[in-house]
Amino acid sequence: MMDILRDFFEHASVLLRFVMILSLVLLGPRLFQKLRLPGILALILAGIFFGPKGARLFTEDSQTIINLAIVGKLLLLFFSGLDIEWEALKKNFGNRCDWQRGVFYCLL
Repeated sequence: MMDILRDFFEHASVLLRFVMILSLVLLGPRLFQKLRLPGILALILAGIFFGPKGARLFTEDSQTIINLAIVGKLLLLFFSGLDIEWEALKKNFGNRCDWQRGVFYCLL
């Protein structure tokens, strides 16, 4: 059974693998929360079961995992940018930013 599933994943497109991982990430924690278990436990168990030490459906050098890591980094940067309070930033660093900008232009 696992060999059939492994062969299917080896020949599947990158988009299909990405959708499968995304569905595991989104649906696994919700299912575990309905069972009154922590959602992070679903992610850990999915990683153990489908990862390189378990069923080996997703390897560490898989293009899907690399793409998912890039998307995760971009989302982290995006949400960090949403959390910045611009008024506090201008209040605390306004004069320093002007000075640093002037030094940068002089060096150019």
